Amino acid sequence: MNPPPQSHITGNQMTDEPGAPADASLSVVIVENHPLYRKGLRSQFETDSAITVIAEFDNAAEAVREVLRLRPSVVLMDLHLPWTSGMRATYCGAQAITEIRQDWPAANIAVITMFDDEERVREALKAGARSYVSKDGEPDEVIHVVRLTAQGIAVLNREASEVVKKILPHARNGFTSFSELGTRENEQLTLAAAGATDRQIAAKLSLAPKTVANYWTNIRTKLGVPSREAAVELARANGFQPGEPAPGSSGDPG
Repeated sequence: MNPPPQSHITGNQMTDEPGAPADASLSVVIVENHPLYRKGLRSQFETDSAITVIAEFDNAAEAVREVLRLRPSVVLMDLHLPWTSGMRATYCGAQAITEIRQDWPAANIAVITMFDDEERVREALKAGARSYVSKDGEPDEVIHVVRLTAQGIAVLNREASEVVKKILPHARNGFTSFSELGTRENEQLTLAAAGATDRQIAAKLSLAPKTVANYWTNIRTKLGVPSREAAVELARANGFQPGEPAPGSSGDPG
């Protein structure tokens, strides 16, 4: 079976914690309930001396707890997992991603799965996954995915890229808007994705600080993300490409 083409979207590094340099030593946690596939992933990573698998988990609950403790460079996670050992596998991967990102917004999570329907892709991206790729890819592609994800670069397969286009139907000329958000909410998120602080946003849009805070509450609720950082990450991962300095960087209050 020919692997679906992967595509990467650049310019989505986190604002609170930069991605790892391309030549840095990387730590990886694998979350996958199929032992043979998990073993295959580990074997592939063992061919690259700069990547170390520091833990493997076959259930979501243990993975959430240990990822927050270990803080790996990248979490490589399937979506179809048992929540705890001995339970039947369900589509609980997105919930696990949400719980990780709630306590660690800068987590670099790459989904690797057989499931590429729109519902699963939306769930994973909105939960905070940075990358979404297929298990059908060539074995050595997973190293490429981990390296880019660790640098803060989203890697999306064809199906995930099509979902992104639906989520962001009005992206053009460097401005990206979410159909779920109002005009002011989109403006605020766009400024934040370009690197503006909340004080800079308030000055640029002539808003009271409390109004900016209220908009963040609305944005998080409408996009289904746990934090300001996750909303910014979603905008960047799904198509926002900042081409100018952060608004107010040379004059607005910071």
